[in-house]
Amino acid sequence: MKIKFLFVLLSSYLCFGQNKTEKTIQLYSIDQYVKPVNNLSTEAAMELARRISKAASIKNKTVSIALLDASGTTILLLRGNGVGPHNTEASRRKAYTALSTKTPT
Repeated sequence: MKIKFLFVLLSSYLCFGQNKTEKTIQLYSIDQYVKPVNNLSTEAAMELARRISKAASIKNKTVSIALLDASGTTILLLRGNGVGPHNTEASRRKAYTALSTKTPT
């Protein structure tokens, strides 16, 4: 008798407990979560390096050039003739600092 009563009690719970009204969840568009980032192409980085080298040669200077993308990854790193390796690393660090502080260099 107890088992039948328990079965009847639980069967109603199982049958009616699963009857939920569906709530509509408002989904947000991907534009609210993902932002596009424009990066320089390799060709654009090479063109910038050519222009920088030309401007430096007009002033009789040799330079190291570091170009980074928006995330701080090196796109282009050039060392001018006669420029020491420490200057190349310094130019990369300077570019990274300018990127992270959002200041021109």
